[in-house]
Amino acid sequence: MENQQLQVKPEEILDVYIKRNDQTVSQLTQEIVVMTAFASRCQAESASKDDVIKEQQVEIEELKAKLAELQK
Repeated sequence: MENQQLQVKPEEILDVYIKRNDQTVSQLTQEIVVMTAFASRCQAESASKDDVIKEQQVEIEELKAKLAELQK
C-alpha cells in the first residue's frame, strides 16, 4: 500500500468553510426569528396585562367612590 497524498485545492477548502459558515448564519438567522417572535409575544402579553391592570385600577377607583358615598 503506497502512501498517497490527498490533493485538495485551496478553493475546495474555502468552499467547505463557506458552506459551513452559510449553515451557521442560517441557523443563527432562524434563532433570531424565533427569539423575535417570542419577544413580540411577550410584549403583546405585557400590553394585555397592562390593559387589565388599568381596567382594574378604574374599577377600584369606582368602588372607592361608591364606598365613600356609602360612608356619608
